[in-house]
Amino acid sequence: MRRTDRLAALAQILRDGRLHLARDLSAALGVSPRTVYRDLATLVASGLPIAGAPGVGYPMTAPVPLPPLHLSPRALGALPVSPH
Repeated sequence: MRRTDRLAALAQILRDGRLHLARDLSAALGVSPRTVYRDLATLVASGLPIAGAPGVGYPMTAPVPLPPLHLSPRALGALPVSPH
C-alpha cells in the first residue's frame, strides 16, 4: 500500500471518534506499530485533530470531512471549471 493511501486509510479509521490502539491500527493496515506512530505524526502535522499517546490510544478529537480520493467520470464532470 502506498503511503498516501495508508495515510488516507488511517484518517478514515480514526474518523469514528473511538479510541484506537497503535497495534490494532498496524494490524488493520498491515504495517508495524512504529509506522503507525510515524503516520499519526504526519497526520497531526498536517492539521488533523488527533490526540492520544502510546499505550493509551488515539482518537480523532473533532469531525473532519474528507474529500473523495477518486472521482467517477460523472462526478468529475459536475465540478465547476474556473476560466483561470
